[in-house]
Amino acid sequence: MGGVSLQVVGVIPKVADAGLSTWASHSFMEKLAALMPSIVYVYNPKTQSNEYSNRNVGEALGYTAEELQTMGATFLPTVAHPEDLPRLGEYFGELVAMKDGEVAMMEYRMRRKTGGWAWFRSYDTIFEREDDGEVRRIVGVASDITPQKEATAKLELLNDELSAFAYVATHDMKAPIDNIAGLSDVLASMPEFRDGEAAELLAMIQRSCRQAAQKIRDAVGVTVATRDPEAPVTCVFEELMQTVRARFEPEIAGTRAELVERYDVPSVRFPRVQLESVLENLLGNALKYRVEARTPRIELSSSTRADGATLLRVRDNGIGIDAEQDGERIMGLFKRADTSAPGSGVGLYLVRQMMLRGGGSVEVDGALGRYAAFTLVFPPPETLS
Repeated sequence: MGGVSLQVVGVIPKVADAGLSTWASHSFMEKLAALMPSIVYVYNPKTQSNEYSNRNVGEALGYTAEELQTMGATFLPTVAHPEDLPRLGEYFGELVAMKDGEVAMMEYRMRRKTGGWAWFRSYDTIFEREDDGEVRRIVGVASDITPQKEATAKLELLNDELSAFAYVATHDMKAPIDNIAGLSDVLASMPEFRDGEAAELLAMIQRSCRQAAQKIRDAVGVTVATRDPEAPVTCVFEELMQTVRARFEPEIAGTRAELVERYDVPSVRFPRVQLESVLENLLGNALKYRVEARTPRIELSSSTRADGATLLRVRDNGIGIDAEQDGERIMGLFKRADTSAPGSGVGLYLVRQMMLRGGGSVEVDGALGRYAAFTLVFPPPETLS
């Protein structure tokens, strides 16, 4: 219905420009307006009243004509939601400043006579001007969008409940897996489990525990990535990498990996937990997909793009990727370009989802056998709330 309303409100001024004298004489538009379930109106900003309406908004809210007449100019302050009333005042002010052909839109709540709130969406445009250019009339179309709003709210609630359930369930599964892994480590230290068939069986249990633990971590990560992000805060790249690097000290020391950091832009505003997770996944991948014949080298650098966006580039000298063939595919859930190292195909999916939910994006570059590079694109600060 929104698309139809927008088209109708856009065509009405064109009808007026065609030379039809008054709204009441526009028989075609009158018939069309009568057929529309939406409220079509012509508003006079000087008198702050509707000069025409195919039906009254009061009808949709359950008020009689007599009740509307009694309320008079107090109608809007009486029935508009207290949180929306100031915005409506600002909106009316913006309408008279519009250029011809522009269409404004606003969603707001109105109190029903029987109780509760109804949601409306209005599209408005300039209908007629005075000789000096001052706006004489505004034409608009208002639709009751309460069913859509209620359906969206129910869906959001259901998603939140499912997300919370998945998060709790995965955490509850993690504890027994960790316990089994701990017990298997104790058994591995006993002499009778160091050799022979018992040792082989115990090694299989330990591998299964590691795989299960990784699956659970992936599931937790997907759940977190699909939740609304935290509010953005100032994240200092050097400080974040100190935290992330500490988690990989054994791998870094074991492979003698070189981490080279150069931050021309020292920080960015972004949800901190999500950014830590993004960097952890990228650093983990760089170490995992290394080339055994050369020392791993991981470079992190930040810069500013011409449009004001901040870029953080993470580049490694590992097995590389064919960016043209696999660059988009590897960002999908359970998608991998190389299976030589253990993995689930979740890490890069989480990187993309967390960046998108924080208002950013990810760009992929690379060459097989040479390098892989991931550029995190953070929106300009003024676009963040």
